[in-house]
Formats: sequence, structure tokens, C-alpha cells
Amino acid sequence: MRAQPERNWNAQPVLRSGSVPVKFPAMLAVNRDALRERRLHAGLSVRELAAAARVSVQTVVDLEHRPRLRGSRPSTVRRLAEALGCEVADLVELDRKGAA
Repeated sequence: MRAQPERNWNAQPVLRSGSVPVKFPAMLAVNRDALRERRLHAGLSVRELAAAARVSVQTVVDLEHRPRLRGSRPSTVRRLAEALGCEVADLVELDRKGAA
């Protein structure tokens, strides 16, 4: 079941998955290998994924090939996940405690 956005103007973005609110941090660390594997499995080129996710080609190249110190915005990762037919959690790196 896809999470439905909830407007919350005074806090970080909140998504509802069923009845459980899920808060995303300001930036997410994308797992480069997972992104590339999902893209290749979907049979998409970098350009095709960028167009489907409504992000720049350079964004996809950066996420797949360059370490990013600050990560990516949750909205960018969400659009990539939607274009690849997967969940955001499938594309992000988890820290040692298992949280994004």
C-alpha cells in the first residue's frame, strides 16, 4: 500500500503508511548499488530513468557514481522509487542501527 502525503507545514515531511506516520530526514543517503541494480533490472538507461522520475540526467549520474556527502532530498528519492516501481526504503542506505 502506498503512503499518502499529509500536509504538515510546521514539521518535516510526514507520510502515512496505513495508520502509522513515517517521518523522513531532510536528506537521504542513496545506496548507489541498489539504484543502479534496480535501473538495470527495469531495463532503463540513465536518461530514461531521469525522464520517468522527472529529475536531471546529472542527478541520476551523481547518485549512481559519486559519493554524496549530504545525500538527496526525500522527494527526489521518492520520484526515483516510483519510476523504478519500488519503495524508498529499497534505495536508501541504512545506518548501523537500521534507521534511514
